[in-house]
Amino acid sequence: MDSPDIVFKYLAKEDVEKAHKLEVEGYHPDEAASLEALNYRFQQAGDLFLGAYDKNTKCLVGFVVSTLSKAPLLPEESMSKHDPDGDNICIHSVCVSKDLRRRGVALSMLKRYVEDMKARNKELQAKGRPPAYSRLTLISRTYLGDLYSSAGFKYVGVSPVVHGPDPWLDYKLELQ
Repeated sequence: MDSPDIVFKYLAKEDVEKAHKLEVEGYHPDEAASLEALNYRFQQAGDLFLGAYDKNTKCLVGFVVSTLSKAPLLPEESMSKHDPDGDNICIHSVCVSKDLRRRGVALSMLKRYVEDMKARNKELQAKGRPPAYSRLTLISRTYLGDLYSSAGFKYVGVSPVVHGPDPWLDYKLELQ
């Protein structure tokens, strides 16, 4: 990776506004989540809100945020509703600061996220409990398909979600 050393950790409340700045910087205005939406996702599913931090400056330089759903793919309502009984992790944002894009940060962050979710399932199974998560799903623009495929996601088809000016594509990664 051609970037500063990155440390991954789950966001603290005080970093949600910083995440929102990255969100606004990274998405079309019709697509960027509001600060209220990110606060909701943090409050409801903070354990699914991974941050990428510059090891030296301790600044947030990227994040992945999700909610849970019972739907098999990412449904529109998962953007504003978290279902704590869901087994589908719906990834809503994968953001990296402009100066670190195309340097492997997003791919490293996604791979770490996938490994963390697999590890959570294994911990539960070791305790004799069923896995909490079945899959990770997301919607993407065509030009980001290679990133998600490199992280292990499989293209499913055109998503029915309408959010912003262009069509979205469904991707999923089975955890079991």
